[in-house]
Amino acid sequence: MNTSNYNRSFKESDSEFLSKHYKLFDEIFSDPFEGFLDADIVEQLKDNFSFSTKELLVQILPAAEHFVRAPISNFRVGSLVYADSGNVYFGANIELENCPLHTTIHSEQSAIINAMLHKERKLTALATTVTPCGHCRQFINELNTADDIRIILCNGDETNLDDFLPNRFGPKNLGNNKMLMDKYYQELEIDFVPSLLESEALEQAKLSYSPYTYTFSGAAIKLKNGEIFQGTYIENAAFNPSVNPMNAAIVNCVMSGKDIKDITEAVLIEDEEAPNSQIEFSRIIINSFSDVKLQVKNAVKVD
Repeated sequence: MNTSNYNRSFKESDSEFLSKHYKLFDEIFSDPFEGFLDADIVEQLKDNFSFSTKELLVQILPAAEHFVRAPISNFRVGSLVYADSGNVYFGANIELENCPLHTTIHSEQSAIINAMLHKERKLTALATTVTPCGHCRQFINELNTADDIRIILCNGDETNLDDFLPNRFGPKNLGNNKMLMDKYYQELEIDFVPSLLESEALEQAKLSYSPYTYTFSGAAIKLKNGEIFQGTYIENAAFNPSVNPMNAAIVNCVMSGKDIKDITEAVLIEDEEAPNSQIEFSRIIINSFSDVKLQVKNAVKVD
């Protein structure tokens, strides 16, 4: 992968499997990489190495740590999620300098957000290099597959969310029967002709998962090379694990192997009556690593 965030061969990996087969994985992860392995590649790898899905996830799990951005803690966590489509999505912990610690996106969150932004609807397994913390367990609990998702640790141990989070408090406790990765769509109107970047942010605002505060907010960022990455607002029944749309766009960018310091434009579009506005927090996130001015535009809900 010849990108600013990943510029070395798997030959140097601490994983015996990845280093042994580094030529194959260097080719698989070569540009352009979009943060996931599609189902055809996953099936080919399973066939080539006679692996089950679980065995493959455990073997390639260390590759996710190559995307870690941890300038504060220097603690590396990698995660993978296996989607119903057969695709495998990568996640890694992402920290922002000059920002409060709660702006950190945890690895498991990152993988789930990555899959969500690629329009997946169901996740059947999550593998992670470190046992999920309470924050992540609560985030996983928001999924529409929370009751069934397999959680796989790096040693191959497998369990379910009830073992990690007994007597779970979640969406149904707040009367929400449509969960994360179910289809949500809010019609929004704008009173201007949008640019491409604004159109992407508007679409993400429409896709916001906000069953508790009904806040519809979306972001889009543009890099020096013209690439655009999007992010949507994601709520959680426990509130604190909720994800700002700009953070989600950063996940999209980092998991594609790109450097967030290459951002040249950033847009946030939000319902003008949003009770839980994401505007100021988005500014803090952008200004923590860039002097790019956040462009903010309003939209109006269509009932």
